[in-house]
Amino acid sequence: MGVYATLESMINEMVSEVAKNQTIMKYIVYDDVLADPVLKPDVPDVQSYIYRSTSAEKADYRLYPLPKIPTITEDKKSMILCWVRPTQASDSIYFKDFILYFDIISHIDIWTIAGGIVRPLRIMDEINDIFAFKASEYSIGKLVPLEPDYKVYDSRGLYCGYRMAFKGTDFTKNMCGSR
Repeated sequence: MGVYATLESMINEMVSEVAKNQTIMKYIVYDDVLADPVLKPDVPDVQSYIYRSTSAEKADYRLYPLPKIPTITEDKKSMILCWVRPTQASDSIYFKDFILYFDIISHIDIWTIAGGIVRPLRIMDEINDIFAFKASEYSIGKLVPLEPDYKVYDSRGLYCGYRMAFKGTDFTKNMCGSR
């Protein structure tokens, strides 16, 4: 498997881990602001919320294995983008750093839930629990969280959120290049 196929596997694993977490899925699928989404039933068929370019146009996607939202809709919803960026660890041909990114995006009208719950922050807590300082089959050490950034994702400021990042280092023939 080549370096880019390894990155592809990382992205698929990121999306899979997020989709397995029912708390995250409830926060991104249940757009209600009057009650805590965690108190609602589990989200059925989580796979139907993962963006696939070959799927139907009108699907209600919430998880994107992309670094950019394909389109901003008028719908008031939340979503997560999962993507990876390789970086150079050093001059070593044996190590290759990578950064896992999660963009947690929410329409401003559903940002806050009754009781003072801030939807993007709750999602960030869950993602942090899954990935921060955890071992990964793709990293020789644990994934290290980097400082999150606040982002605005559309020109009107209706979709905003946070970009979370976790740094890892791979030491395999898959990620190493030859000189």
